[in-house]
Amino acid sequence: MKQFEFKRFALVLWRELSTAWRMLAAYAILSVLLLIFSEMNMRLTITLRENSFYTVTVAGAIVLASRVLSNIWKRRSCIATFSLPAASVETFAARYLLWLVLPLWFAINMLVLREWLELSSWNSESDIYYPFKLTDFWYGWGPTIQFVIIAAHLAMLGGAFFNRLVLVKTAAVAAGAVVVFSMCYSIYLKHIIDTTGVASAPTITLKSILWILVVVAVIVGVALSYRRFSRRTVDGYKR
Repeated sequence: MKQFEFKRFALVLWRELSTAWRMLAAYAILSVLLLIFSEMNMRLTITLRENSFYTVTVAGAIVLASRVLSNIWKRRSCIATFSLPAASVETFAARYLLWLVLPLWFAINMLVLREWLELSSWNSESDIYYPFKLTDFWYGWGPTIQFVIIAAHLAMLGGAFFNRLVLVKTAAVAAGAVVVFSMCYSIYLKHIIDTTGVASAPTITLKSILWILVVVAVIVGVALSYRRFSRRTVDGYKR
């Protein structure tokens, strides 16, 4: 069964949801509770309450993304997955949708909701608005969303190649890639300065580079993860 069929995909999606809903629900409930907690008037500093919400919401989506291919590492789940009367692309698409796309969509919407709540809050004594912006948490809307998308796909890719300590090993590889990228970017800036004689703005901005990295992370992450999954389907379970 190499062709994608929506009816089979729906059945596989429902089957995967029956095993994934507990973790997905726990993540959603915890994020919502921390959102409520961040809005409560308590003695704890607003920074601590806000950062707790943002960290759990973002980190939770990344952790769940690392489980997209967790079913290929245990004999029982491996056999149960590959014995399904469905094409490998249907099973992969179902797990990708549940473990990565859905948490990612939820995380972004929770960040938007938190921003909206802050924009709608105001000081009753002075009638002055005190909006909270994501620039207080990280570098703004764009980079925050870009970071979550990139990190989620890297976590999925790490889960395709690492059996244990997925996030730790993936983070180590990503850190090495960041070092190499930073060195290349510094060389690029130095080349511009040497060529123009002034520290002019680079033709390729950091914002553009982040969007390029998003596209690369999504394409490479999905392609390599699916290739790993489909080869596992053909080869069967191996220790």
